[in-house]
Amino acid sequence: MLMEANAAIVMMTPLLMPLLTAYKIDTIHFGMIMSMNLYIGLLTPPVGVCLLLGNTIGGGQFSKTLKEAIPFMLIALVVLLLITYFPPLTTWLPSL
Repeated sequence: MLMEANAAIVMMTPLLMPLLTAYKIDTIHFGMIMSMNLYIGLLTPPVGVCLLLGNTIGGGQFSKTLKEAIPFMLIALVVLLLITYFPPLTTWLPSL
């Protein structure tokens, strides 16, 4: 299923909200996980809309742009793992 981030948020959040309440998952934490997953999806091929757009604006070769974007993809994956398995990273500020 290929869709833009806004459409995915609007369509999937109401579907997943009953599961969040049933399993007592914090909605802010879920929102951060969903946002990071969508960001990674927009950055990585085969769809990679943001990567293709940046390449088009920059006017470079796609292979070079992809090679330069790999560190950002890895950082995003590490951040996703951290916020997924350590929820206080995303919930400490709203709980103040």
